[in-house]
Amino acid sequence: MNIIETKPVITAPYSRPRCLVNCSLNGFDFDPKGQVAFSVLSYNVLADLYARRSKYRYCPPWALVWEYRRQKLLDEIIKYDADIICLQELQSDHFESFFEPELAKCGYSAMYKKKSKELYTANKYIIDGCAIFYRHTLFIETAKYELEFDKTALPFVEALEPKLRSEGSFRLLKDNIALVAVLETLNNERFHDMFPSIICVVVSLINKLEEIVDPQIPLLICGDFNSLPSSDPYKFVVSGGCDLVDNEKHDPLGIFKGRKLQHSLHLVLLQASAYASFSVSVGVEDQLNKMDGETKEPLFTNFTRSFSGTLDYIFYTENSLRVEDLLELLDRESLRPGLPSPVWPSDHIALMARFSLQPPPIGLGHCLLQHPLKSFNKHHLDNLYDTFQGQLQS
Repeated sequence: MNIIETKPVITAPYSRPRCLVNCSLNGFDFDPKGQVAFSVLSYNVLADLYARRSKYRYCPPWALVWEYRRQKLLDEIIKYDADIICLQELQSDHFESFFEPELAKCGYSAMYKKKSKELYTANKYIIDGCAIFYRHTLFIETAKYELEFDKTALPFVEALEPKLRSEGSFRLLKDNIALVAVLETLNNERFHDMFPSIICVVVSLINKLEEIVDPQIPLLICGDFNSLPSSDPYKFVVSGGCDLVDNEKHDPLGIFKGRKLQHSLHLVLLQASAYASFSVSVGVEDQLNKMDGETKEPLFTNFTRSFSGTLDYIFYTENSLRVEDLLELLDRESLRPGLPSPVWPSDHIALMARFSLQPPPIGLGHCLLQHPLKSFNKHHLDNLYDTFQGQLQS
């Protein structure tokens, strides 16, 4: 089969730029002088292998074609001008042939982690994964770690009775992955007079992440969690654990019987995620109309004809990071009948936050930013990571 690629024969539909909305906290303003500020974008770009006509019949066929969507995605991402970009559902071949070289032209370095189970389609094996791009004039990569959650879940499956292992594998082995990047700020005009600062960025949920990352390093966890705000995975991240109901409805195989799921990461507690900052901000009434008043999360981040709900989040450590601005949310009416569309190239919407690195209030402990390098030991992290990987494989 011969494929001929041409320039677009029609002008792509115009999409109104989404703007950053200031999240001023009434009565809690900080002096921004001398503080590090940076922005983070998280976006599930809908891998081409999942963009099937049978699932998105409401989207014109030409708008589902990858060559069209990839340019819309790139244009949208570049407009956001984020310092750190976290992408999910990014095919490995599209990362190598398009996004990595195109974003390199814009000053970004990249790292990528693909899933382990490749699919054979269009006469080749393809798979998606997650990527982190960072502005190389602002950050350098200090450490990188890759995690495959099937290795974490496998001991749970093997502990089941033999007759239950097949169903247990179906429930637990989902080929979920995570990419961890430890970035250090460079000494340049933007971060002038600041000590080098360490930031840990994670794509996707990390179980037992505290065994890899120093708890004093500012931490961001970004991604598509495929979990609603009412779900146990969400509660696990924001509250440090979740209670498992010991009955057949919630756990018919008894996988978690007698187990206590908890972590010691000091993630934001009073605000469930970055976008919860809207709920305590002033002058953002329009955005509050697009938020769930109970969960303090957006009404949706994934919007199709068959489903509308919040699955994507940007979590952060409240003791060391402060949300300054958030990318405005979209309303359902403007997106009907659903995503993707000729205007918006993915079935998810992008999330973006601008943070400032903050010292904790006086009396609440020592300040990492006084000299964060004293608190960061890459050799220590490497040893913890090796230990963790050994536990996964044992």
